[in-house]
Amino acid sequence: MVMEGKGISLAGGFSPKHISSFDLDQFDVIVNLSEYSLPDTSAMVLKRALRDPMEGDEDAFRDVREDVEQLVRFLVEHFRLARQWHLNPLYSEECAAAS
Repeated sequence: MVMEGKGISLAGGFSPKHISSFDLDQFDVIVNLSEYSLPDTSAMVLKRALRDPMEGDEDAFRDVREDVEQLVRFLVEHFRLARQWHLNPLYSEECAAAS
């Protein structure tokens, strides 16, 4: 219900994949939104733990959705500017401060 408010349907039959199904070293950046650590990897890991809305009401889900959207918008802008300025976006102090 909350995602539909942003025009995103979750009715496509998607299911979560376990982290072990991925070769994490194949990624440049991994954004970890959980409180759990990831296996060792050469990828840069940005950690931003979000509260788990499962015990909350619809407003809790909406709040987490907004937090994720804000983080994604920040990262998109960060990487866009880094490319525009021909910087390596993976080592920016501003990006590191967001984690």
